[in-house]
Amino acid sequence: SFFACSATLSAGENVWTTAGPPGPITALAADSDVVFAGSFANGQGVGYRGFDGVMGWTPIGEVPLYWSISDFAADPADPDRVYAAANYGQLVSAVYRSEDGGQNWNHVASLRGPIFDLVVRPDRPGTLYAASSYCFRIPAHLPSCAAEIQKSLDFGATWTSTRDGLAASAISTIAIDPVDPNKIYAGGDGGVFLSTDAGDHWSAINAGLTCLPTLALVVHASEGAVFAASGRLESSRLTCGGVHRSVDGGRSWTRTAIPAHYFTSIAIDPTNPRTMYAAAYSPGGFFVPRGTVFRSTDGGDTWTELGLGLPVSGVTDLVIDATGSRLHAATPEGVFDVEVVPGARPPVISPRFRGTRTLPARP
Repeated sequence: SFFACSATLSAGENVWTTAGPPGPITALAADSDVVFAGSFANGQGVGYRGFDGVMGWTPIGEVPLYWSISDFAADPADPDRVYAAANYGQLVSAVYRSEDGGQNWNHVASLRGPIFDLVVRPDRPGTLYAASSYCFRIPAHLPSCAAEIQKSLDFGATWTSTRDGLAASAISTIAIDPVDPNKIYAGGDGGVFLSTDAGDHWSAINAGLTCLPTLALVVHASEGAVFAASGRLESSRLTCGGVHRSVDGGRSWTRTAIPAHYFTSIAIDPTNPRTMYAAAYSPGGFFVPRGTVFRSTDGGDTWTELGLGLPVSGVTDLVIDATGSRLHAATPEGVFDVEVVPGARPPVISPRFRGTRTLPARP
């Protein structure tokens, strides 16, 4: 049975604190005042749901043993419809759908290869995109992987795949242009790719990128600028990393003035799009002395570090609530929260335990 422990921590302005769920967080998403987190520990992936300003994480389901939850995606047209993706290593993945805000889930599809990002098209609620990779083995050779994007037109029940123009071994992130949803950006180890026909065909758009491996993309809703977060590691050492901006639909990129880090996520304030955040992760090296989140209040021209208290292991994902007042960061040591607007009430969330086994949060 699950039970909640009392929470004694609360986030403060410019101070990152955590009150659960514990463990490495593998997925993080926010929809209005709801936060979804996936965790993995002791071979078990567990999903949680929390509410901003309300104490407690509620477990909402477990995936099979040795599977991990890789992403949540809320339907912009229906707040009660939520999708979740889960991976079994690099072999297969599964898609789940909830029609009641995450209380109950149905398995709707199984796909080959892992799902790294799951996105719902805002103007067509039944259309989903999954960033993926398909790996295969040729006799007497090492496994070979090809970047792949999966697409569903029926709320996740059936999927088709495309690799046309995706010169990469994996796609890790997808961003849909909010003004023209037929224009879709995808990022992976081969850089950034663009589709202008709703994801059927792709072409590389890497002019000006100084670091190709792209881990996160976001499109500025009002100004149309595209931001790409990137990083490359070799033997646990940072060889390149930064945040690039394109103001011409990806035809050219310019590196912003943010210091070089291994960047994993970008979030734009929904109430003030000139304010944005970028998160960095240290997966074992010593080039980042601590987990780091940077903030820009001028559309990405200048950046400053935000707050204290993040774990040294770094940040793997970052989401902001609908009011722009709270940030939630996924780390290998749980979900950390910070108040970014004076007077905002940050969530106080208690850790959950199952028996004597701690249930985790994201990597």
